[in-house]
Parts: sequence; C-alpha cells; structure tokens
Amino acid sequence: MYDFRRQCESTNEIPSDLPFSSKIIFTSRTHSQLKQAMAELNCTSYKTMKSAILGSRCQLCINDEALATSENIHSMCKSLNKANKCEFYNRFKTLKMDENFMTTELSGNVMDIEDLVSLGKAKGFCPYFMSRHMAEGADVVFSPYNYIIDERIRTCNEARMLLNATVIMDEAHNIPEFCENIASIEFNSDDILAILDDVQRVIALMNQVNAARDFDLTHVTSLREFVLLFQTAFDEIQLANALCAVGFDGDFIFTLMQKSNIGFHEAASIIVLIEKIIDFLADIRRLWQCGAGLRKFKEILWIPFSDSGDAFVKDVKQHYRFYAELKKDEHSKVIVPHVRKYHFWCFSAKFVLEKLIKQMDTRSLIFTSGTMTPIGPFIDSLCIPISITLQCNHIVAKSQVLVEILSVGSDGETLDSSYTNRFGAKYIRSLGRTILNLCNVIPDGVLIFFPSYKVLELCKDSWQASGIWSQIHDIKPIIIEPRTKAEYLVAMENYYANVDDQRTNGAILIGVCRGKVAEGLDFADNYGRAVIITGIPNPPWKEPKIRMKMKYLDDIGSETRGKVWYNQQASRAVNQAVGRIIRHRNDFGAILLLDCRFVRHSGWSGWLQQHMNRCNTFKRFGSTNAGIAQFFERNESPPNAADREMDTTETPSAPVMSLIEYNLLYENEL
Repeated sequence: MYDFRRQCESTNEIPSDLPFSSKIIFTSRTHSQLKQAMAELNCTSYKTMKSAILGSRCQLCINDEALATSENIHSMCKSLNKANKCEFYNRFKTLKMDENFMTTELSGNVMDIEDLVSLGKAKGFCPYFMSRHMAEGADVVFSPYNYIIDERIRTCNEARMLLNATVIMDEAHNIPEFCENIASIEFNSDDILAILDDVQRVIALMNQVNAARDFDLTHVTSLREFVLLFQTAFDEIQLANALCAVGFDGDFIFTLMQKSNIGFHEAASIIVLIEKIIDFLADIRRLWQCGAGLRKFKEILWIPFSDSGDAFVKDVKQHYRFYAELKKDEHSKVIVPHVRKYHFWCFSAKFVLEKLIKQMDTRSLIFTSGTMTPIGPFIDSLCIPISITLQCNHIVAKSQVLVEILSVGSDGETLDSSYTNRFGAKYIRSLGRTILNLCNVIPDGVLIFFPSYKVLELCKDSWQASGIWSQIHDIKPIIIEPRTKAEYLVAMENYYANVDDQRTNGAILIGVCRGKVAEGLDFADNYGRAVIITGIPNPPWKEPKIRMKMKYLDDIGSETRGKVWYNQQASRAVNQAVGRIIRHRNDFGAILLLDCRFVRHSGWSGWLQQHMNRCNTFKRFGSTNAGIAQFFERNESPPNAADREMDTTETPSAPVMSLIEYNLLYENEL
C-alpha cells in the first residue's frame, strides 16, 4: 500500500504523484458538525490540501439587497446577477481568474463559512459563488446532507463533484429519516388559499407592470384553473371518523391529482411556469408581495411527480401513506375548525438514495456514526446494498467511563418515567432530589436530558414550587435549552461561561433527547463531566405518523417489525445524547441513567454495551453516589495516556469501508 501519510509528515507537503484522484465529499447534518470536522482536519498533516465548504446563500451572501428578501434570496440573487447589479458577484468573476489571489488568499488552512464571509467582505467578492468555484478544484469538500442528497437543491456543480468522488455521510444515523423527510410533503387548506391568492396577485401585476417575461396571461389563468380543481379535489376528501382524519395508501395522491387534471407532464409544465413567475417577481422587486404560495405548490407537485412509470406508482403505493386531518393548534392540540391538514409521508429512504446512486457515478459511499447499533436494522432502513461494515471500539480506557443505572432515587422511591408514572408527584419529587444529590459530587458541567419538553416543563414547575430547583441552582447554575435559534446561542454562551467561571461549581444544561444539545454538540472535558438521562425517550405513539410508520413496517416485514423500529428510535436517541461527553482519548465522564426500565433496555452502542455489562443495577443510592465521587477523584488528576488500561479487543478492518460505527471525533492518530 502506498504510504503517502508518511511522506506528507516527512516533507510537510502533499505528494503530487498520488496513485489515484478522487475528491472526498464530507457531509453532515449541520454546519456546526462540519465545523468540528474541519477543525480536526486543520490539526493534521493534510491541512494544506485544497478544501472548500458549501453553504446556502442565506449563510454566505453579503449583498444587503438580496439578504433583505430572506427566503426569496435565491431568486433575487439571480435577478441581480442577470442585471449585472451585484458588485460582489462581479468582483468574484474577476478574482476567480486571478491565480495569484486564489493561491495566496484562499489556500492553506481549511476555511469555514465564517472565514470565507469575512474574507469576502474584506476583498469585496461573493462568498457564495467563490465557495462553489473552490469546490470544483478542491480535494476535500464539506457540505450539509441536503446539498448532495436533495435533488431539488443539488445543482449541476454538485452533480459534477459527485463523479468518481468518495462521499462520506457523517452522523449517518440521521440519514434514513432525513431521506424520508425530504421525500415527504405537508400542507394545509390555508396553503392552497395562499396559492390562489398569489396567482391573482401575479395577474394583477402583469396588468400593472410592463416588464419582460417569457410567459403570458393565458399561462397564468390556466394555472389558476389547475389550482381551483386541486382545491376542490382535496376539499372533497371525507373525514368521517371520530378523529376527523383519514388515511390511504400512497397512490391515493394520484387519484387526487387526476381529479385536478394534473399528470406528470402537466406537473412538469406547472413547475417550470412557477419558476418563470418567481423570476419575474424578482425582476420587478415584488417578491415581498407574493410568491410563497407558488413555491409551496411547486414543492407539492415535485414530490409525487419526481419520477414516472408504473414501477414508480407501485413503489409509491407501497412506501408512501397519505393522511388528511383537521388541523390542531400546535400548543393546545385543539382542533382548528375549517382548516384541513394534508400529509404525504414517505416511509422509505430508497426514493432518495437509489436515485442518488443511479444518477451520480460516485466512487464510494460511506456512512459513519457512533450510534448506528443495531447495524442490521440500520442497513435495512437505508434500502441500498451495503457490502462492508466495520465497528470500532472506544479509544478511551474503561477506567475513564462510569455507567450507572439508578433504579431507585435517593429517597428510596422507584425511578420510573413510563407514561403512567411520570406525572406522579412522588416520582417527580424523587427525581429532583436524586439530581440534587448527584450534583453535589459531580464536578464542572452536567448535561441532563428529559424524554420530552412536556416532562421537562412539568418537572421544572414542580421543583420550583417545592424549592428543589433553587437548591440545585445553588450548587450549579441551571440553563435550559431554548427552542429558538437566537435564544439558543445566548444559552450556550451562558453555559460555557458558567463552567469556565472559577467562582462557580460548573453549570447544568437541561435539554431533551433529540433536541439540538443532544444531537450535535461537543461537550469535551469540563463542559461535560456527566450526562444524566431521566427516562427512555420513546416517540409519541399516538401521533398518526408514528402509528402509520409502524403499520407500514409490519406490512412489509413481520408483525413485530414496527415495534422493533419504535424501540430502536428510543435507543438511538439515548445513545446520541450519551455521546455528547467523552470526546477525546484523555477525556472522562459519567453516564447516569435514572430509570428502572434501563435495566431491561437494549440497543446500546457497542462501546457502551461493554460498560453496561459491568454495571451493578442493585446498589443502594448511597453506595452509588459514593462510587461516582470516587470515580471523579481518580480521574481528575491530569491523565497519562500511557498509564491507561486500553481495551485491545480485536476489531475487523478492511481496505474499503462502506459503513462505519465509530465512537470519537477524528483523532490525529487514527
């Protein structure tokens, strides 16, 4: 095997005579996760490789006029460029031909979105188009999933990049659900009214504004007729049962489209017309006035008509479900009269991944994650053949990880967060007192995850009323994960600042499983000395989508497949939350599971299962708490990696990997 790593380290340069040429495209769910990977690359010998990061116009655009249009920024950008009115795009076209600028300013260390935007503002070029230009010649490209997976977003540039490329999909436990979501559509009767309103506004604007366009009034009036038939077809769906809802196999969508006189060719023509209308609105600067409804109609038509033919219709019947219901208020869940909600749900990743593989001649497709266990069902959920799998052990020693299942609280009350018990006053009080006692012996930062926001709010209100909340807050300041992005950033800064403050005993960050904190952040060292899971985060089984997904899995497999999937969702959510701590080889932390049902729980990540096997679930709380204190006393002195008792269990290896379950961020030594 050609050892170009050794050559890189000896010369500090990338060899020019590599035995193959394949672009690496590293994808993940969020830009924060990509930023972590980019930082790791910057710590290696490969940091001088040509790299680029892809982002949206909202993240990379620096033109104030385009930014002011928010969700219409794509169309406004096209309009400004067409009219030669964007100084940053014009400057980009000049600089991309300047070899000296491209070499001196845009090479060297890996540049993330913030770096590129700052440089774009300083030098006056468009970061969005520069990132795409850089990606064409890059050795490594960092990108969110959707730029590669979603056919509606994937541009010709991204399609070219995929040719003969090695595509790595990190945090891959999200991929099946991600693919299902982008192949699904939800809308309501108010959206249909907005579509009609947009069409009427466009007709009025065409009569008022004399501007160039490549469509005429007959096209728009024809579009209005299609929308009116579409509205009638959906209004005629009978919601006869007590739930004011009804479900159908996926091919029911084609029955509705047939009533609307919309087939594959009509849908394609309408989508093209809507794109022309949006461009027209951008040219006359009226996107603020209308367009959102038309974009929604384009999305609605794209999903069922993304392909054609009898085989496609058969697949839609089997793997999609259509569901209609009266809309419920998001918070109170009270039915909103006269407003219907329609769901066209995809329950198989095949519609996205198979098309990606067929359309793009990639060299390799690699799925990586720390929470894909059990591997077999995960591979089944991808619906594509996986030839090679590899599972790795954790890089830390067993002495650096403590796992405890607390079946009873500090007051002897059973800790059971099942649906029938979680609302009981005794349970809530016992859980609060137990957390209070644990925080007395855990240093620095503590992460606490609840199964849902409802349970979190219930416990918070009860603990504030009883005084437990203030007692915990006196030990460590408490920060709750907010739901809005602006508040979220402030909360995280507050948490980090409190942990760093030498005058405090750390801080507590409270969130929910499957939330932002539980899914994508890195709490290394003092920022995450312990993670507390207060219950098993089962999906809400009363939700129609959950019930239909379970029924779908039972129909295509065995009668128990739906239940197995349901339990796996909880396991992966716990594994993901637990993985927020112990982030490098010298890190250490405690994993505390505060629910008696964890004794019988399965589906742990491979590395965590080793510690579960050593976990004594029958200890009294006093001895458990003492053991936690001793664990931190042993580990708080600066670790010496050579003294660690490393796990040397042999793991499988292969020259090419298609699916990898790992347990750490990337280490220089790996």
